[in-house]
Formats: sequence, structure tokens, C-alpha cells
Amino acid sequence: MTTAALLVHGFGGDRTVWDPLVPRLEQGGVFASRLALSGHEEDSEALATTPWTAWLDDMRAGVAELRGRADRVCLIGYSMGATIGLHALAEHLVDAAVLISPSMRVSPAQRAVVAALTALRVPSLPRQLVGTGDTGGPPLPVSALATNIAFKDHARELELRGPAPTLLLAGADDSVADPDSATEVLRKFGAGTRLVTLAGGEHSLPDGPLAGQVADLVSTFVAEADSV
Repeated sequence: MTTAALLVHGFGGDRTVWDPLVPRLEQGGVFASRLALSGHEEDSEALATTPWTAWLDDMRAGVAELRGRADRVCLIGYSMGATIGLHALAEHLVDAAVLISPSMRVSPAQRAVVAALTALRVPSLPRQLVGTGDTGGPPLPVSALATNIAFKDHARELELRGPAPTLLLAGADDSVADPDSATEVLRKFGAGTRLVTLAGGEHSLPDGPLAGQVADLVSTFVAEADSV
């Protein structure tokens, strides 16, 4: 039986976040496909006008492509990619999933700030002020921040009925999506879904200081899910 993994990066991010994980998956015989989401790996103007529905279309197309080359498909999503993973599970598109640094939570303060910036027609914000866990790269469009909030709101309304086996990974020191956010996501699942909170882990789990530990957990889970 062959397995493929669709790797989905986070908001404002890119496919390099998966550099530490891909070799581990490939060593286990898993074909790893890194998805580039619409409006990403392009200029900020493209992200500013990309609707969140386009990210779901990207995911569906990526899964469909992998179905043509593997018996089983696992989605591995980081941050906003984990939110996309929730939709894949709700639509029963994948055979397993790993949701890393997941969050559907938006604070009242975040909503108020984005609404005020939108009203003032502020075009973008430096990444270090946004709280994505990524301080490099160009500023993020305010309109894209509003889109991400709407996407999280939509995810909170999802119902997971008989979802595929799923592993949730969170960092105990995540200042972007705190561990309580992951617990909120866990409540969408039935008994048997596991949440692992990593001591000392920050938001950037896939390529941060704990990348090796994350790769161990993910590769082991994918192998075990294949045997079910």
C-alpha cells in the first residue's frame, strides 16, 4: 500500500517550512507533496485579493492529484494549513491528518484592530506586528488578515462526523496559538484523537528548535495510520 502526504503551510508562509520534515517522510516511503497556497509565494497584492475559498480549492486539487498516485493520502497542515486540514476532514477527503499549531480562535482585540485598520485604509502591517510566528518576509495585507479571520470563523462552524485518524501537535510556549486553542480544536473530534503538547514548543514547530521531535511524531503517526 502506498501513501502520499499533502503538506499545507500557514498564513503568509511558504513551502520551506517543511524542509526538516520531508526527508523523514521520504525515508519512510511516503511521497511528500508541498502545496503552495494561492496568494502565497507571490507578491503581497496577490494575497490581498485571494479569498479563503481559493485555499480550500488548492487543497482539494492537491488531494485529487495524490489520489492518482497513492492508495492513501494524509494531510499535514501547519497553522492555517491545520484549519484547511479541518475542512479536508469534514469533507472526508483524506485517510489521516496531522494538525500542527492549530487554532480557530480570534480574540476581540484582533477583530477590533483589523476592523480599525480596514476603516483607516491601512494597506499592510509588518509581520512582527501580526503575530504569525514569522518575522521575515514582506508586510502582510490588512485585507488578508480579515480574510484569515473569516476563515477561522467558518472553521468553527464545521462538524466533524467520523473523521479520519488525526494527530494534533501544539507548543506549550506558543504565543500565536496557545495550547488552549489546540484544546478547542480537539473538542471537534471524538474519543481516540490525540493532542500532544510539546514542552518548550513555540508556534513554528515544523522548522523550529523542536523540528526533529515533530518529525519523529509525524512520521510515526503516518506509519501507524497506514497500518489501521
